[in-house]
Amino acid sequence: MTRLGHLLTLFAALGLLAATLSAQPDPNAAKSTEIELKARKLDLLNHLLPLLLKKDQINAILSGIEQCRAKEKEIETREANEMRAFETRIDQAIEAGIDKGAIPPVELLKELNTLFRGFAMRRVAVRAENAEKLVEVLKSKLDSGQQAAASNSVDVKTWDSRLDPEKMELDEKLTVFVQAILLDRATYDVLIKMAAKAG
Repeated sequence: MTRLGHLLTLFAALGLLAATLSAQPDPNAAKSTEIELKARKLDLLNHLLPLLLKKDQINAILSGIEQCRAKEKEIETREANEMRAFETRIDQAIEAGIDKGAIPPVELLKELNTLFRGFAMRRVAVRAENAEKLVEVLKSKLDSGQQAAASNSVDVKTWDSRLDPEKMELDEKLTVFVQAILLDRATYDVLIKMAAKAG
């Protein structure tokens, strides 16, 4: 694969390539997305309701998620600022490529590759940090039965085929639960509504 191919693959993995594409709003696509979100919330309830969470427990988890989101927002702002520093050079390279047939500068592609690889590594680190934070919330607020239910809620092998549930400690299984369920973008809204109904 060429350097450009590697770069485009990385863009796609980070979800950045799609953000650059413009298209007319498609009502069918919007409706499909809406239904997919509802289906995801249904699946989240399948994992959350068996925990029999009390209102104070839900609120503690919500507080933890809010802290995680604040950290993610901080990273997004930092990344946006770092990308802006490249915008003029990217625009110039695109213009030269279209108007003059100039191949994009290899050095610029290398710099962008390094930039986005750094983003990916930073996001992995932040996600691990956030997961650790929420695991501590679960261990401090949930009783042993609730922790056991959470730790066995997600099919570990489906989440990561390299993991062996028989060899995993409670904290490791809770980490999978946090990453698969609590850090899902739709979970916060589900928990807000659960808290409103909880006693």
